[in-house]
Amino acid sequence: MNERQTTRDPKFGRRRVIWALVGSMLIVSGIFLAWSFASKELNDFYFIPRDEGDRILPRRWQDLLMLGVVWSFLFAWFWSGYRLIKYALRPRTEV
Repeated sequence: MNERQTTRDPKFGRRRVIWALVGSMLIVSGIFLAWSFASKELNDFYFIPRDEGDRILPRRWQDLLMLGVVWSFLFAWFWSGYRLIKYALRPRTEV
């Protein structure tokens, strides 16, 4: 930690609050995105996997690739929110 980011710096407390708020918003929005994506996947591919008629549509490789990309993005989203909150809540150090 450099000299600017000590407890003597009045802006440091505000930065910690901003980091915690941004991290919390990332976590909450990530939960909402994961829930909406999972419910859509559940309905589209497990309960109602139908075409316009009564044909059941199998999963294609593009669908599986999309699942991996979306869940990887959501994992990175949660991880960045967690790191911001962890950085904001760590103990202060004196210089």
